[in-house]
Amino acid sequence: MAAITFAYRSWLKRQAEIIKDAGPQSIKAIRALEGSYGLTLHDLPPDKQVELALAFIRARIARNVIVAVTLVIVAIILAIVALVWRPGIPVPPDISNKLVGKYQVHLGPNGGCKGKTEKGAPNTYPSTLAEIKLDGSDLTAVNECGEQSKGVRISADGKKLFWWNESAELVFTGTDEVSIDGESGNSWQKVSR
Repeated sequence: MAAITFAYRSWLKRQAEIIKDAGPQSIKAIRALEGSYGLTLHDLPPDKQVELALAFIRARIARNVIVAVTLVIVAIILAIVALVWRPGIPVPPDISNKLVGKYQVHLGPNGGCKGKTEKGAPNTYPSTLAEIKLDGSDLTAVNECGEQSKGVRISADGKKLFWWNESAELVFTGTDEVSIDGESGNSWQKVSR
């Protein structure tokens, strides 16, 4: 967008230079402006045509600068929001208490532990248990590799957890029975408090 705005601005500046020269090319440049933007200047005296054409070009350049700056500001704001925004809401205390505990992990087809086969082979049950624990008022999940996902969040309907840059389906099957199925294919089954 910036390149297009710059090229358009350069074209307008070139038109302004041609018009300022007041030579035969300036009449062509004024007529080009009239055709491109629906202006009607040919009924005016030549000096007024030049004056109005230059004013029009200055206004277009100013508008383009404002649009370009606004787009850059919006892009910066969106980038900041994308970096800061996290899906879901903090996990309420009643659900946090149900989630806290040790979990047996079943690794899906992609495995876990970033490909370390001794702990993360696909379609296995690692011997190291995962854990969800309270860290102040926030939940922290610790997987079978010891990697932590701090600030675990939950969907407003209480059916999804958000951690490790993915979501996981959350199912309460009993008073203290919890099953978590990740979109990566890994699942966690609560085994103890």
